[in-house]
Amino acid sequence: MINNNSDYGRDRLSEKFDQNAKAILEQNIFAELDDLKFLSEINIAHVTMLEQCKIISSSASGKILIAAQEIAAENFAGVHKLNDCSIGYYFAYEQYLSDKIGPDLAGLIHIGRSRNDINATIQRLKSKYIYEELKNVIRDLRVDILVVAEKNIAIAMPIYSQYQPAMPATYAYYLIAIENALAVIQEQLQSCAKLANTATLGASSGAGTTYPIDPSITAELLGFKYNMPNALTVVATRDLELMLLSIGANLGVTISRVAQDYHLWTTKEFALFALPDRLCGISSAMPQKKNPYLLEKIKGKAIRISGVLAAAHSSMHKTPFASSVEVGTEALVGYIEGFAELIKAIKLLSSIITGAEPIEKNMQRSNTEGLTVATNIAEHLARDTNISCREAHSRVGEVIAMAVRDNQDPLQEILALVDNFNVEPDTWHKKLEYGNGSGIQSTKEMLELAKKSLAK
Repeated sequence: MINNNSDYGRDRLSEKFDQNAKAILEQNIFAELDDLKFLSEINIAHVTMLEQCKIISSSASGKILIAAQEIAAENFAGVHKLNDCSIGYYFAYEQYLSDKIGPDLAGLIHIGRSRNDINATIQRLKSKYIYEELKNVIRDLRVDILVVAEKNIAIAMPIYSQYQPAMPATYAYYLIAIENALAVIQEQLQSCAKLANTATLGASSGAGTTYPIDPSITAELLGFKYNMPNALTVVATRDLELMLLSIGANLGVTISRVAQDYHLWTTKEFALFALPDRLCGISSAMPQKKNPYLLEKIKGKAIRISGVLAAAHSSMHKTPFASSVEVGTEALVGYIEGFAELIKAIKLLSSIITGAEPIEKNMQRSNTEGLTVATNIAEHLARDTNISCREAHSRVGEVIAMAVRDNQDPLQEILALVDNFNVEPDTWHKKLEYGNGSGIQSTKEMLELAKKSLAK
């Protein structure tokens, strides 16, 4: 019978599509980062500062501020009507303000500033918002990872090298490694904190102004703690944006690699994990398929930011160290969208990690068939027989080769090289306590350190 409800076409699956994942995919992230809204805030802060510095009268300031608030209350409808590519929203705003209160009053808002420092300030306000959002979603992902790690502290699985089972470990150990990588990225992001809180308004066209303005007033009104020490730096650079893009690209690569692991591990060939039906889709033509397509979404969304970074570098390359459209505007095309997609990828990966279900029997199979205990045996052999590690390595390798050639079980053959070695694959990682390895105590200590780091 054809399904006539909202899950039309999901007959292969037993659950409705995850509503949180649906909301993430449909979310218009950064919709509130509106240029006119920021321009209005800048105008109000600037006029307030001009009055406090006694550059304009209280009467003039009051009339301008009332008009500015009215324009914002109209959702800038009048500005939008006037705006076109020939004058841009900056002049459209000033023209509309002039229509409301007259050109003499409206012209006062241009005292001691330029489109250059205004554009830099609008960009800084956006980047500050992105910085805070990125900081929060990375932290949320780290929290989710550690919660899952703690629940799976005893689930044995191999780690891989060149796509081959390499050494025995646990699912918790793998997850903590990812969390550690994210912690490093979060530290890199934290290095942007001061710059994200540094105001750029007051630089004018790049050499300041003859008016006795006080940029610290507008900085405080706009929510910044610091001021840029040089006006030319304000208009000539987008250093914060390049820093955030670089960190975002690094983060995107890490996110995509983790997604690739889960994508491989949920295939029939690996089958180390199962994803619940709510996190999967179906085929339009092949009724047997259960598609983990969110993992493809994650990988696709996570890499976009790298393209934005490459375009920004290309656009800025060899431009003069001065104000230019290439640096201030064209270099950052796709900037907001790139971070929006990256944040969606992070949130979706969190859903995958919290939803993925380990299949322990297949993890043990991968450990045994992959002979992940071989390095442990070589080390034991070297210690027990007083031979070099290289000789022990060679001997274990030779035994494996002979067993394969003679159609014997290579695992049993290498286990026979040492006395009293535990043959159960879910115990092999327990010996790896040193070098921050996958042993039980070592992993527990890593988990506690990671939790303490998050609590700071």
